[in-house]
Amino acid sequence: MVKAFMLLIIAISLFNLQVIGKEEIPLEPALRYGKLKNGMTYYIRHNEEPKERVSFYFAQNVGAILENDDQNGLAHFLEHMAFNGTENFKGKGIIEYLEKHGVEFGANINAYTSQDETVYNILRVPTNKEGLIDSCLLILYDWSNGLLLTDEEIDAERGVIIEEWRTRRNSQFRMNAKRDKALYHGSKYAKRDVIGDLDVIKNFDYQTLRDFYHEWYRSDLQAVIIVGDIDVDETEKKVKELFSKIPPVPNAKERKDYDIPNNKEPLYAIASDKEASNNMISFMYKIPSFPDKKDVEYLKHRHIKNLFNRMVEARIKEVLEQPNPPFMYADARISNFIPKKDLAVFFAAHSENGWEQAVHAITTVVEKVRDFGFTQGELERAVNNMVSELEDSYAKRDKKQNVMYAIEYKMHFLNEYPIPGIKYKLDFAKEFLPTVTINMVNALAQNFLSDENLVIVASGPEKEGLTYPSKEEILAVIDEVKSAELEPYVDSFVDKPLIEKEPIAGKIITRKQINAGQLEATELELSNGIKVLYRPSALEKGTIICNVHSWGGRSLVSEENLGNAFVLSDFVRGYGLGDFSSTDLNKKLTGKVVSSSFYMDDLAEGVYGRANPKDLETMFQLIHLRFTNPRFNKDDYQSIHQKIKENLENMKNNVGKAFQDSVSLIMAGYHPRSLTWGDELFNTVSYEGVKNVYLDRFSNAADFVFSFSGDFEAEKLEYLIERYIASIPTIISEKEKYTDHGIHSPEKEINKYFKRELETNKSTVYINLHNKNYSFNTENNLYARIIARLLKKKYLEEIREKEGGSYFVNAYTKIIKHPNEEIQLIIQFDCEPANTVKLKKIALEEIQQLIKGNVSEEDLEKVKNSFIKSEKEQINTLNYWHSMLYYYTYDGRTRLTYDDYSALVASITPQSVIKMARKYFKDAVKVEVIMTDK
Repeated sequence: MVKAFMLLIIAISLFNLQVIGKEEIPLEPALRYGKLKNGMTYYIRHNEEPKERVSFYFAQNVGAILENDDQNGLAHFLEHMAFNGTENFKGKGIIEYLEKHGVEFGANINAYTSQDETVYNILRVPTNKEGLIDSCLLILYDWSNGLLLTDEEIDAERGVIIEEWRTRRNSQFRMNAKRDKALYHGSKYAKRDVIGDLDVIKNFDYQTLRDFYHEWYRSDLQAVIIVGDIDVDETEKKVKELFSKIPPVPNAKERKDYDIPNNKEPLYAIASDKEASNNMISFMYKIPSFPDKKDVEYLKHRHIKNLFNRMVEARIKEVLEQPNPPFMYADARISNFIPKKDLAVFFAAHSENGWEQAVHAITTVVEKVRDFGFTQGELERAVNNMVSELEDSYAKRDKKQNVMYAIEYKMHFLNEYPIPGIKYKLDFAKEFLPTVTINMVNALAQNFLSDENLVIVASGPEKEGLTYPSKEEILAVIDEVKSAELEPYVDSFVDKPLIEKEPIAGKIITRKQINAGQLEATELELSNGIKVLYRPSALEKGTIICNVHSWGGRSLVSEENLGNAFVLSDFVRGYGLGDFSSTDLNKKLTGKVVSSSFYMDDLAEGVYGRANPKDLETMFQLIHLRFTNPRFNKDDYQSIHQKIKENLENMKNNVGKAFQDSVSLIMAGYHPRSLTWGDELFNTVSYEGVKNVYLDRFSNAADFVFSFSGDFEAEKLEYLIERYIASIPTIISEKEKYTDHGIHSPEKEINKYFKRELETNKSTVYINLHNKNYSFNTENNLYARIIARLLKKKYLEEIREKEGGSYFVNAYTKIIKHPNEEIQLIIQFDCEPANTVKLKKIALEEIQQLIKGNVSEEDLEKVKNSFIKSEKEQINTLNYWHSMLYYYTYDGRTRLTYDDYSALVASITPQSVIKMARKYFKDAVKVEVIMTDK
């Protein structure tokens, strides 16, 4: 495999890509970058997306890979402890302080640990509140050098970590653990799964955790990242002054990068699990990572790798469109892995016992690339798409979010990820990509199908009748393909217009202005009866959004056709559009930033569209074709049908689906039309049935309302509307309505408990309190959300922190307007089976406490501040305003101005919350569904 990597370097040099000496990739000009004497690195950047907000990241080149055996899991444990007492913020002081300013734990305050890194974040902090930025800097300072790590807090957190272990131990986690023994064979990575060993978590000595903290949490391994609506000079001054106080650690232990040993012979693992849903075969080749990521040559290498990945992915998609495809899905790509290694991977998900066909097919794709390379047309499309995406990013550079910059800077610190800025990236790509040749890209294919550094993994369910191949059997199939006389790939794509015959344009008949609340828009009536609303907006330069909506959906589909309706979107997506198959449509849209997708739910159907101004006409053409020339193809039907069938078979082991199916059936009162997706429904699906459902639902465009928002000129938009929307043939008649079939929530309390053999000993608890005597309006909806948020906070305190009973308790409301108004309060969590009754009782008691009148004024203020802060952030986004336009077309709904919304939130008191809780939840109907391990 080293030989394969060297072939790439040789190929690059042959085509004049090497330069004499090194040329370093520059840093983005707007970034303030520096390093203190104690080794602390900092990144500071001014950015105004969103305005009056700043985001903080604290990145540490520290992860589970640095643990000793008696510390297995403590890097992750330490991450939790950063929120459990520091020198300047005792106990839960960090969370309590920040939430007073609307900065919410989980959504805005969070952290993660991996094998190689630990990263904390505080996001969307208001910049207009005195002292708040200074306090956030102090929090980062404490994370670096001031964790208290008291005995009491450590012991309290053990239960939380154990429950996180329980929650994360799903089938994929267990299969990954089996895979990793082969993939990381012979390295320390094979011994560290981040969350660690339960015996260590339960019993480690307090000092062991403190030793890990003092040894590895140190300034030379840390970076402060600050991006937002701030004064860079002033912020840099504060960072230098505060963080320079941290003394360097004397005789600091070397933080080395760990590697994975090479292997001459292929390594093989079977990663099976009783709850697994998919059969898959994976081939992973360990290859050296690029030696110097600061060098311009690395950027060239990354571009070539990107081109390779795009082209091989497109090849695989074509195979997937064949009748009876040899695999359900597949991929082949080269990606980053660990600091010293990249990973070349190809894999295929297949039907039960269908591994041989899948291996043969995916190997054939890769081997054809190795033997014959790519075509010039494939390369040109990949280059055009890359340049187009970079041009789109450049056009939208002023709307790039704080968090996206911060993540890039984190990656620069931890992984040497280049951060030259979008202008440099675009200029570099435009200069370099046209010089890339087929041979340069083809050299990367040598990283596949080598005999060295190969790891093979077969994964899937454990069940009777299912067998897994041996390593020798798999290699024999690969050898068979390699020795066969293969034919080169033929690019059969023929370019032609999306719409061959120019549509006969219609006319705008009437035009009027809409002024509804804070919504201002233009409403058009077209000559074919279609209604269009539009609202230009400069909030997101380079983005235009379209929604097309009609009432009806599955409610107007006959009971015998429900199976066809359930899978309709899968077929519509796979068929392509007009005269273009799905593959050819992707090729046709090369270099364009545009999309169009169909949807249908219980009550409505429609189309989503998105484009930049340059490709706006293409979006209109795609929408026009949805109504005038949808594509149906029997070969494509067979291919998609086969994939759905195999996926359905695989899902039979999915315990999550079994649980959710039980919930859905109960909440729908076991209505005949409320069917769960399974064999019975799938067996009713047919080619003609799918086609007829689509044609019926899209037979009359006059029944749809079209809405457009974004960066467009009204004159140009109206021209395109007349050309592509007013030209759609219609039947101007009475508008359709959905049908209420009487699918309603239970009228009486239901308690459903069932046992299932689980691989991890746990219970899943679902509680639903619903009330049909609900009035859907802005004020009630706001109260419902606030009640759920208050409960979520209480569950965090009582069930997670105090009891250590569950890693995460979710509480949320489902607010229904159609077909009948209803409010549902839903609580869901996982826990140890022995604690199920106790924790369920706590969850229900907290609701009763709220109804009885026990509402914390302090908690309510935190929640209110969070809601106001979030609303302020949303009003400067295009999605906010488009949703307002969409919901106005949907059912006449309007939205309060920010000032009115803030006033409404501010007016909420503990007494008014109690009143609302009593009104809707005191006499609510309760449904409990609990699944537990046998």
